[in-house]
Amino acid sequence: MQIMTDNILLAIRHGETDWNAAGRFQGHSDIALNETGRDQAKKNGVALKQRLLEFQIQPFEVNFLCSPLRRTVETMQIVLAAVGLPEDMAAQDTRLKEASFGEWEGLTTHDVKRRFPLLRKQRKADRWNFRPPGGQSFADLQSLSIDLLKTGLDSRHNVLVSHTGNIRVIGGLLQQLSRDKTMAQNVPHDGILSLREHSWGLI
Repeated sequence: MQIMTDNILLAIRHGETDWNAAGRFQGHSDIALNETGRDQAKKNGVALKQRLLEFQIQPFEVNFLCSPLRRTVETMQIVLAAVGLPEDMAAQDTRLKEASFGEWEGLTTHDVKRRFPLLRKQRKADRWNFRPPGGQSFADLQSLSIDLLKTGLDSRHNVLVSHTGNIRVIGGLLQQLSRDKTMAQNVPHDGILSLREHSWGLI
C-alpha cells in the first residue's frame, strides 16, 4: 500500500490507564489516563519535539490525528502542549478508535477464561477474525485502517495517537506483514513509532 513516502508518518499509543495496569479489556470504554500515562504522554511529546527539530519540520506543518476516546485525546493534548501547539490542534477520527470488546470490556483475561471458556478458545484459534459478543474484530480494524491510509492522511506530515490494535494493523498494512506478524508488533506506551512503506520502528 502506497502512502506519501516523502513525508513522515508517526504513531503514538495513548498513555497507560488504570485498566491497562489491571489488564482489563478497554475497547470503547472511555477510560482516563492515570499518572503514569500522563508521564508517558509528556515523555513522548518531548521526544516528538526533538525529532521534529531533527527533521527540520515545524510543529504547525504537521497534521495531528487521534482517536476520539478520552485516553487518546488526553495523550494528544499533552503531546501538543509539549511541542508548543494549542490543545485543539488535533482532529479526531473514528477510524483510529479501538475495536470494541463488547461484553468483555472491563474484564481481565482471567475473567474471560472463567466466564467465556469456549469463546476464549475460539479467539485463540483465530484472533484476527474473532469478535467478542457485541464487539469487533481486527479484520474490522483493517478495513477502517485501509480507508484512513487512503483518504485520512494530510499531504503534510502526520502524527497519529491511537491504540495498540490500530497501530499494529496500520504497521502491518504498510509492511505487508502476515496476520501473525502484524499482531506480534511491539507498541509501547512510552515510544514513538515511525511508519513507512516496508519499514517500522521506534525512534
